[in-house]
Amino acid sequence: MNRFDTDKLYELDSFEGSRFPLQRICNKFVHSIFLWMVYDVEGYADGDGTVIGVHLTSSYDKEKHMYWLTIDEIVRVFSSVIDDEFRELQMYRDPDTNEMKVKKD
Repeated sequence: MNRFDTDKLYELDSFEGSRFPLQRICNKFVHSIFLWMVYDVEGYADGDGTVIGVHLTSSYDKEKHMYWLTIDEIVRVFSSVIDDEFRELQMYRDPDTNEMKVKKD
């Protein structure tokens, strides 16, 4: 798999809407194996195109899904993380699932 095979690996024109918890969206960026910026076509040809969104998939999902996020949604998600305030953060592993858990106060 490499970025030049995306048209063979994924159907980039047939997306379905989805909703994910904030942590899962952030994990997609942190663990992304493919992350491509998509520019507006008209501006890109002139050399001043703006990013309208990204295609991305994580190492975990690479065999199953490619995700599309608009730049507005990315800014909204990242802003909610940046604006989140807490006094204390505790991290621990769930003994039953071995999943990392985070507790904020």
